[in-house]
Amino acid sequence: MAVEPFLEKFLRIGVQNGHFELSTIGSVDKSCCTAAATEIIDFDRLKGKLVREKGLQTLKSCDGLKILPASGRIDFVEMKGVRKMLQFTKNHSKPAELHQEISDRFDSFNFLGKIRDSWTLLTLVASLKEFLVEGGTRNELFEARKHLVILTDIDPNENAVELIALNLQYLATFSTPIERQISKLFANALDAIPEGLFLNFQKPILKNCNDVDAYYASVSA
Repeated sequence: MAVEPFLEKFLRIGVQNGHFELSTIGSVDKSCCTAAATEIIDFDRLKGKLVREKGLQTLKSCDGLKILPASGRIDFVEMKGVRKMLQFTKNHSKPAELHQEISDRFDSFNFLGKIRDSWTLLTLVASLKEFLVEGGTRNELFEARKHLVILTDIDPNENAVELIALNLQYLATFSTPIERQISKLFANALDAIPEGLFLNFQKPILKNCNDVDAYYASVSA
């Protein structure tokens, strides 16, 4: 069976048997993209269900899963609110202390660990008997292209720090040390996730909340 019809059946079976709970990006728990209407699978709920049913140790997971059958593609969607992160930084008297706290917070995001555990969870789902796809094998799950899509609440229309969602390579354009630091931390976090981490894993994608609906509308067209 080709990848596209396999993913279509895989998605339909997951929704029908209750493993895949669909939600808009904006309504996922603790979403930083509250206005986004694109529909995804709530990965945290899927993880909780599997942990309870299979007696698994708690694993990390991305916030959402977007299966795009027509594109032969699976997206692991992770949301990170920069605005909220900065709101909760301490009122440091020394710039170096603030820089260190922001670096520590980025380290705690652990994108690499989340994408690895998310892929493990998805392959576990595919092994369940409920997901047996007639006329095909689960090899198609491996053949599908896979992306980590990171969504953040920065807005490119407001100020320089927002541009990191569009032009990571132009680090010199950022006007303050904090803005340049956040830009570099995002760039480093994405660069630390190797393309080819598992079969057909593609280069990670960074999008801002304002663009995500239009982005997925274009991808799904």
